[in-house]
Amino acid sequence: LYSGNTGNKVVSSSYYDNIHASDAYGGVSIGSKQTAFDIHNVTVTDRESGATLLDEQFTDVGKMLATWTFCNVYDSETSHFSWPNYHWLMETGVLRVMDKTGSADGGRPLADALDTRMIANNATGWKNYTLNTSITRTGGLQGVMLGFGYKDNDNYYLFHYGAENNSKIRLERITNGVSTVLAEVPATAPVMQNGVPYDFSIAFGEREIVCSVNGKTVIDYALVSPEKDLYYDVT
Repeated sequence: LYSGNTGNKVVSSSYYDNIHASDAYGGVSIGSKQTAFDIHNVTVTDRESGATLLDEQFTDVGKMLATWTFCNVYDSETSHFSWPNYHWLMETGVLRVMDKTGSADGGRPLADALDTRMIANNATGWKNYTLNTSITRTGGLQGVMLGFGYKDNDNYYLFHYGAENNSKIRLERITNGVSTVLAEVPATAPVMQNGVPYDFSIAFGEREIVCSVNGKTVIDYALVSPEKDLYYDVT
């Protein structure tokens, strides 16, 4: 039928493949391992509407505590799973992870901060957003760990800037507590210099993850891709 009645005009049309990653949703987290750092701000913006999902400038302790959960994930003492979690200190305009040995609130040495995280509350349904944060490393062993697509402590994506004693830059996927390296880029140790502010941006969508530092793309990772190119027309 069609071979004997071929068209002679190309009709305007569009095609949508609906290919996307099934786990491209979830909240955000910021943390590290045995590392001191200052967080100056955190914002999360919806990439489609431009709406602000989160805006944290660390000026109001009450607002901050309503927005975030603080924990040391591998600490067996559940009593430590709350603010200030023995490592945190908020001053106007900055949130610090630090060695608090001997502090009045029962602080602990930085060596005890085995996997310290702050996790955004009520955010597991977020998708297609950009995470921006400014962080200054002040000491310790590692860099910083920026989580996104965060569903729980054992399932999320991670941009690890300064892994393996501040020598590696990696994008990881953590599934049921097991980490898989999705991408790693060449780096010169130390990845993060002490006392230098770093501006991080992570664009997280259903098809790709783009991690940038100080305005420069560091990792651009495709979550999904068609198995082959598709060519078509309508006549």
